[in-house]
Amino acid sequence: MPYPESARGDRLFSLKQYVCVVTGGETGIGLMAAQALIANGARVYIVSSNHEALVQTAKSLQASQGGIVCEVTNKEDLMHLVGQIEKRERYSVNLVVSAAGSEAVRSTLPNMNAKELQQMLFAKDQTSWISTFNTNVIACTSHASKAATIHLSKMMAYEFKDFGMRVNCIAPSYFPSNDKEEGTADNSRPLEEQTLLEPVGEKKGTESEIVQAVLFLAKNRFVTGEVLNIDNGEFLRNSVN
Repeated sequence: MPYPESARGDRLFSLKQYVCVVTGGETGIGLMAAQALIANGARVYIVSSNHEALVQTAKSLQASQGGIVCEVTNKEDLMHLVGQIEKRERYSVNLVVSAAGSEAVRSTLPNMNAKELQQMLFAKDQTSWISTFNTNVIACTSHASKAATIHLSKMMAYEFKDFGMRVNCIAPSYFPSNDKEEGTADNSRPLEEQTLLEPVGEKKGTESEIVQAVLFLAKNRFVTGEVLNIDNGEFLRNSVN
């Protein structure tokens, strides 16, 4: 019995006619997501506050719709972003990939002042796209912000369901990028020396794992409010220890 045409990978994950916005799409995991969307037929707007990197990335991704400068923590910038896309697109945006992150506060909780704590928990987007789950108690503010991101995504999934919108979270482990290529979250020790962060098997993820996750969540209309751990068992390992 032949398989139906709808079971083919190029049919299941085709993004033709999709309009996508990727924040933080100029480097790292955001760039991986943007490349995956473009490769499967989507029109992609890359968003970043880094103008120079944005121009270079948009130029290299010739199939994209170009780059738009936007600081995602600034409401006026976000309104400008919406206006720019509305001018260029006849219909609505199909997918938003929130991969914009920020520099973490380099301090332990006892040495952190109120302003630094506010920056970590409230002022900046500690996006789950670049989160690393572990049991390191000295980074409790970072973990709290990640937990908040996950909880917020679930709340958004519930609130937006009546509008036909889905919200999901990708929670990867260590994926090399321009931001964290040589070290870990504290930029002080190489990954190989931090045994607490070692997942089962390989220590580093590759672009293909991110691509598969993005395409799956982009196309499966029955999945919402979920957290997809792309970590080769790291979260599982820390959960049972």
